Amino acid sequence: GLAPYFFPTFAYLLLAFYPLLKVEARPFFFPILGFMTGYHLVSNIREFSPREADIRHYGLAFSLIFCIFAGMVTFGFLAGFAEGGFSGALAFLRDGLVNLRHLVGATINALMKLRH
Repeated sequence: GLAPYFFPTFAYLLLAFYPLLKVEARPFFFPILGFMTGYHLVSNIREFSPREADIRHYGLAFSLIFCIFAGMVTFGFLAGFAEGGFSGALAFLRDGLVNLRHLVGATINALMKLRH
């Protein structure tokens, strides 16, 4: 229900066509990808409202936190792709998971110290 707020569908559909492009056409791909991504971001910032049924359904606080986190992942993937192609996008996800694992471990350790 919240995917339309954080997932830039048209930008990701464009990614499927990237491998099919001739090398000389690829420089034109990135401005289009940037436009689609920017359009999604701006339109969703304008549309995200506590009055929306799906935001009310999941609750404003959860919806806001989840959409920000999921947006960072989806937009980070696109930024990684713009920087280094599919390997750059996958590196973003890999590095993010490593950092998340460290963050969770540090949080658990801190909570355990508070408990004792």
